[in-house]
Amino acid sequence: MSATHLPTTELAVGAPRGWSVASLVAPATLFVAIGLLIPIAILFRYSLNAFVPGKFMVEAVTLDNYIRFFTDPFYLNVLWRTVRVAFATTLICLVLGFPLAYVLARMQSRWKNLMVMLVVLPLFVGNAVRAAGWMVAFGSKGFINAGLMGAGVISEPIQLMYTEMAVIIGIAAVNLPFMVLTLSSVIEGIDRAVEEAAFSLGAGPWAMFRRILAPLAMPGILAGTILTFILALAGKMMIKDKLTRGGPTTVRPGISSLGLVATSDARRHFWVSAQAQLSNREFGGRSRQYGATLNLRPWTALTLSATPTYLRAHTVAQYLSTVPDPTATATCDARYVFGSLDQDEASIPLRVNLVLSPKLSLQVYTQALLSTGAYPEIRQLAAPRTYDFPVYGVDVGTIERDPELPLYVIDPDGAGAARPFRIPVPDFNFKSLRVNAVLRWEFRPGSAAYVVWTQRRQNGANPGDHAFGRDLGDLFAAPADDVFMVKLAWWLGR
Repeated sequence: MSATHLPTTELAVGAPRGWSVASLVAPATLFVAIGLLIPIAILFRYSLNAFVPGKFMVEAVTLDNYIRFFTDPFYLNVLWRTVRVAFATTLICLVLGFPLAYVLARMQSRWKNLMVMLVVLPLFVGNAVRAAGWMVAFGSKGFINAGLMGAGVISEPIQLMYTEMAVIIGIAAVNLPFMVLTLSSVIEGIDRAVEEAAFSLGAGPWAMFRRILAPLAMPGILAGTILTFILALAGKMMIKDKLTRGGPTTVRPGISSLGLVATSDARRHFWVSAQAQLSNREFGGRSRQYGATLNLRPWTALTLSATPTYLRAHTVAQYLSTVPDPTATATCDARYVFGSLDQDEASIPLRVNLVLSPKLSLQVYTQALLSTGAYPEIRQLAAPRTYDFPVYGVDVGTIERDPELPLYVIDPDGAGAARPFRIPVPDFNFKSLRVNAVLRWEFRPGSAAYVVWTQRRQNGANPGDHAFGRDLGDLFAAPADDVFMVKLAWWLGR
């Protein structure tokens, strides 16, 4: 009787009931389809639209974008460089990651968890901090150049920043933990007895690795290689038409930035916070921004705060104007005029919150803004998909300032066929002061009266010439626009 029921029992256990394999896979498949495949399909449809300079998108169904991509040497060079960097990064991660993964997988001591944490720890470092570290290492005054010069290997700094090798090293440092963790999980599943058997049969370390360990670890090698290669492909050269306001595309310069923040104890009556943001762009752009927050609370009812900031920036190419010119065939029959901008900007916001009683309060906000910009050079875009901006009067054409009007007269090709054109002198010195004061009085529950005073002052004297004391004096001497308002809110209740 038991023989009669045994097959039935095995059949019942082996028969799938409830959730099937397809139903278990369905949620993940649906998530991937919605979150990945549908956006890719939409992006593919957009790629079939027509590209027209000056317009965002023209509805069409054409393969011109793909034909242009696979026949243009610029795009092919970018594609080849991206694949080359990704391949080199993946190879470095595999060569460096396999020994480390093997050590982690075979480690039996109590330090294994600590070693795993040290491998994963770089993933918690932000991009700004990581970029600052590479700047310290690869800069012209970094410790690599300083060490080589100190050892007498080189006599002057070598170019390490903004090179392909620096990019490969930086991406490899980010992707290495993914390779190590992937390989380690697979190697842990390989029986150590297999390796010992190979050694006992006379195999050396290299033969054991080549004929035993590597084939058994191949799933981890493939998974880690694919993962790091895809992540390395994310490094890209960006070209956009935003700089030309919808015109020819230009290379978007890479940026390295460092942010610093220091804060005192905010629980005290007086506390301070200081910030600094330092940025360097390719092709010479840079910015330095410093700020502070000062807070004073002498007693509970009164709070005073000031948040001054100062910015100094140099922009290589700031868009100024687009001038139609049929002779400018290299840039779609138009001259895209830019200027190198040197900018100084100071902002001083002040706040006062005073609570006189539970029903009476005063709030005051004021902001002084001093922003000066000088354009020492006026340029034009030389060609699409570049960041080449020849200077008028130096590299191409001529430029003169109108003796009577604030205009530049530019002849883009000198004695050539292009017609001269004019653009306003873009230098500026904008000074602004805004004051807002609000007195609120709740004279009965739910009903309140507001008295509001606003003042605005503006001045634009001395464009392009920065002098903090003089500009601040000009601002307070500028005519003021004052507005007084009274608002009454009455609650109509029972």
